[in-house]
Amino acid sequence: MEFMQTLGKGIMQGLNQFIDNDLQNYMPLFVIAAVVLAVFLIKKIIQIIKTK
Repeated sequence: MEFMQTLGKGIMQGLNQFIDNDLQNYMPLFVIAAVVLAVFLIKKIIQIIKTK
């Protein structure tokens, strides 16, 4: 049980460190990925509606 708590704390510490130090560098990639995902989902929804 202690191992899982330590692992959880380590993951949270790494995530917080990533947010503090590196997130600004990756923001454009997240924005591009969100736009591509939104376009893909909208196309899929339109395709489903057209086939009905």
